Amino acid sequence: MDDTRRRLDRPGTLALRLIDAGHPASAAIEYAGRFPSWRSAAPEALAAFGTATASLWREIAEQDHTPWKRATADRATSLARALSTNL
Repeated sequence: MDDTRRRLDRPGTLALRLIDAGHPASAAIEYAGRFPSWRSAAPEALAAFGTATASLWREIAEQDHTPWKRATADRATSLARALSTNL
């Protein structure tokens, strides 16, 4: 895992968990902005992170139809959309 992805992974995962807890994607992204690595990242890097995360969870959900995995894939997709909107 490259250094940029590693720095974005923790606040990005936290944002996904906040969405899982019922927060809107915009609020989760705003909260993730409290982390210097997230706040200083280029919008394109955040969008790429969101796209990669959504792709990963879609693949997981396609292989295992467990409801929580499908729900996480949906939430990751909403996070990716919100991040790409900020470009």
